[in-house]
Amino acid sequence: MPVLATIAVTLMGLLMPTSVIGPGDFHRDGFVPHSVSVAATPYNDTVIVPAQETGIVDVDGVRMFATSDGQLHNHPVAQAQYGLSLLNSYRLTNNPWFLERALRQAQRLADRHVESRGAWFLPYDFDFNLNTNPDDTLHNPWYSGMAEGQALSLFSRLATETGDPIWRSAADGVFAAFMLPSRGSDPWVSMVDSEGYLWLEEYPRTPETSSEHVYNGLMFAVFGVWDYWQLTASDDAAALFDGAATTVVHYFPSIRNMEWASNYSLRGHTPHTRYHGIHIRELLFLNALTDSPVFARLAETLQSDYPTAAQRGTVLFARGTHTGFQFDSSGRVTARKSIKLQRPSSAPAMQRTRILLHGSYWYRITSGSLANYWVTEVPRLRTMRGVVGRINYFVERSVTLPGGTQAHASAYAWINGSACVLVGDGALAGRWASLTAGTTLN
Repeated sequence: MPVLATIAVTLMGLLMPTSVIGPGDFHRDGFVPHSVSVAATPYNDTVIVPAQETGIVDVDGVRMFATSDGQLHNHPVAQAQYGLSLLNSYRLTNNPWFLERALRQAQRLADRHVESRGAWFLPYDFDFNLNTNPDDTLHNPWYSGMAEGQALSLFSRLATETGDPIWRSAADGVFAAFMLPSRGSDPWVSMVDSEGYLWLEEYPRTPETSSEHVYNGLMFAVFGVWDYWQLTASDDAAALFDGAATTVVHYFPSIRNMEWASNYSLRGHTPHTRYHGIHIRELLFLNALTDSPVFARLAETLQSDYPTAAQRGTVLFARGTHTGFQFDSSGRVTARKSIKLQRPSSAPAMQRTRILLHGSYWYRITSGSLANYWVTEVPRLRTMRGVVGRINYFVERSVTLPGGTQAHASAYAWINGSACVLVGDGALAGRWASLTAGTTLN
């Protein structure tokens, strides 16, 4: 495997290009990067990947991507993500196989970089049809702020793990890319929009105003900037982190769809259920990395709008009349059925979610008189037993309990149709407190 050569990069204090995106060029709300526990760090979890080649890899064990014609291509995001998973597995097991394979992913990224204006850009060498629209095709070579951000995380963490200055230099090179505006046909991944907000763009296009403004890609790029700040304590990284986090908050209303899944991007305005869950998790990480509750509130809002995971359980029915509905894919009612219960009852359900255009939460009943029908969640009338729709905070939230007592919460969920938090200390430690019964999140 080739050895990475010494890298000459241009950074603040060295030979920085004359045209850069500076801290005064974009809005900043004062979000300060914070050091956090390992568990609150993006990409660090308890999952250990198999200690063997998995997925599509080449002869060197490097993650590859197969296009529709069967050709294998390097994929910077896939390689960076696999490298980060391998590095996390090394942290958990101390098995050198994981570190060696992580280094292979990083080496491939470094070997293939394109240098422009003193910065590193990581090319995709295949065309990519964005939004299945031929007019939105990104042509080889193209570049991605998400790829830059995840490679920056990998290089920064390898610099810390190995102590090898080669990886610090690689991180310097990639970070420099975030400081450069678009210029002609040169590669770029950062832009300041017409309202003065900084975007770390997943799919940069020229003219830059035609770029997608992908919400999850922006946050993955922010994580890379945070990792670089952890490595270097760079003022420039702190400023970019602040600016990008400010953009996340500012454009949240444009991403959110009340009582439905959030939009994938600003340009497309397309709700996406899978990325909705990714948005929630990324916002919870930003809550930790900024030590600002605003991001936790945004995550809670999205989880309330559209629960992220299929929830199986038992629905409790109170005495009285209950009506179930069936819907087509557009949300149109195609059937309804009512039953009358003389006493409380229950039935299994395989899902708790929203139904397009119908608000509320709905349970899909799988057995009994209302099998294959959807019923609405109504407190004290129809609710799923136990804790549902739970999200865990990476750092605890401050809460005020009834009577004004201050405490902390570690999770957010619904119980009996009411939003609740899991209290972590004080008299209610280990118990769920309802947010409709005098407990408030600060």
